[in-house]
Amino acid sequence: MSKSNLNVTEVAKRFNKKPSDPAFIMLKKRLKNDILKILVWEEKAKTFTSKFHESKYKSRLMILEAGILMARGLPQLAEESLQKARKIVTHYELTSESIIIHDELQALIGLKQGLATYKLYTNNNLLNFDTIKEEFLAQDYFKKLVMPNLFFVGKELNYKEKSAEATLELKFLSEKNPSVQIKYWYLRSEIYYNHLISDYPTALSSAEQFLQLVQESPVYYSKDNLGGAYMQLAIIHIYLSNYAKAEQYADESAGYFVKGSINQL
Repeated sequence: MSKSNLNVTEVAKRFNKKPSDPAFIMLKKRLKNDILKILVWEEKAKTFTSKFHESKYKSRLMILEAGILMARGLPQLAEESLQKARKIVTHYELTSESIIIHDELQALIGLKQGLATYKLYTNNNLLNFDTIKEEFLAQDYFKKLVMPNLFFVGKELNYKEKSAEATLELKFLSEKNPSVQIKYWYLRSEIYYNHLISDYPTALSSAEQFLQLVQESPVYYSKDNLGGAYMQLAIIHIYLSNYAKAEQYADESAGYFVKGSINQL
């Protein structure tokens, strides 16, 4: 690897090709396992471009560590690992991981600390299940907007009516649940729908709120999301004939995308 200047990810991709030699197939399996171990345990968070995805990785590792510690008869250390993971998943709204952590903590310390603590973990997870359901619905409503051929068969009028319904459902979910993830899908749907009906002032308002959310939320703060938010603002200002503003936001957007990528160009 050092002579050819290949990194671990590139080597893993090359080993994904199908060889024909049985001896090489066996060697490939062993090397592939070693590469995966390096990617997971040595490369760690280098792979991720956003804190949100990095936090998923870290919290899941901590959950695994807690399981190993429990199996080794070290419940106190397991609890410490789970409590650290809980802080991460709370900060980044990682609902799926939160369910696992609360389930583990309930089994580990819930009964030991009494019925009140046990019920607290139960109630937390019931809320988490509700949030997961609503986050799933939010994504589903957004997909109905951007993939009409998959969901709707009929005239353009039918599509616009169904899109309006999906946007209203997302608004209701956003008002009902404080989840940043639901608000993210709602604002994206508002931008898309108001483009669809040529209501660019309303689209602009939603795009400005979306930029603010991306800037302030640790869940969605990333170069890709910032670049996308500025690009949306640039496009809307073109439709509003605010060309100076459009140029300003386009320049802002280009700085966040990978050099030479389609989005930057």
